[in-house]
Amino acid sequence: MFCLNALQLLVPTGMRYLVAVDVRSQMVHGKCWQCSNVTPAQAAILQALCLVKAERDVTVLAFGADEALTPVSLDKDITLQQAQDRFKEIPNGPVDLAQPILWAKKNRKPVDVFVVLTDNQVKPGKVKPAVAIQQYRSALHLPNTK
Repeated sequence: MFCLNALQLLVPTGMRYLVAVDVRSQMVHGKCWQCSNVTPAQAAILQALCLVKAERDVTVLAFGADEALTPVSLDKDITLQQAQDRFKEIPNGPVDLAQPILWAKKNRKPVDVFVVLTDNQVKPGKVKPAVAIQQYRSALHLPNTK
C-alpha cells in the first residue's frame, strides 16, 4: 500500500505520547467526510500507527466497555490490517475525554502529549479534561504536558 510506504518518512519528535482510540460502531461503520472510502476508525488507527512507527514511546489505548481503557499492543512492524484486527477484539464503550489522562495519572505514566481520536459523540465524565490535565501535571510534575 503506497500510503504505508510514506510512514518511513515520518520525523520523530522525541516526545512521549498516549493515544486513545474510539472504535465504537459509528467509527467502524461510518465514513470520513470528503473521503468515503475510509472509515473514521481506519483513519484513527492509521494516525495511531504513524505515531507508533515514528516515535520511541507511544502508549495506545482503546475506549473499552464499562468506561475502561484497554491497552492495545502495536509495534513498528505491524500492518494496518493487523492493527485493525487488534482493535476489533476490544468490546467498545463510551468515550470520556478525561479518561486517558486519569488512566495515565493512576498508572504514573509520564506523557508529553495526549491524543484522543474520536468523533464528536462523547460522554461527559465526572472530571472535565481541563481539570484532569491540571491534576496530571501536578501529580507527575510534568507542567508542559499537553
